Amino acid sequence: MRDELEELVSLKKNEIQESEFKNEDETKQGLILPIINGLGWNVFNTKEVTPEYGVKGKKVDYCLVLDGKPKVFIEVKKTAESLEKHQDQLLGYSYSQGITLSVLTNGIDW
Repeated sequence: MRDELEELVSLKKNEIQESEFKNEDETKQGLILPIINGLGWNVFNTKEVTPEYGVKGKKVDYCLVLDGKPKVFIEVKKTAESLEKHQDQLLGYSYSQGITLSVLTNGIDW
């Protein structure tokens, strides 16, 4: 599985270099969901990969759920977006929900 995942990430990196995703939704659909799926998460099961997960009246792009409990938050920005200004917000959401692993990405930086 590791080789398959490395190949997928390499392929997606090439896609980014060839044409930048225009917005956050394209980054999610074209890059992030295939990687989540490649890691073994069922992206078609919203009880396992929950999109737009509500936290404090706001939403995190994805919450990965294991055994019915939120385990990982993933916040996605478009490829041209700097991540620095979004770190504190994601960490605040994660802390308030007891999430110990959070991912902030624009598809290039993780």
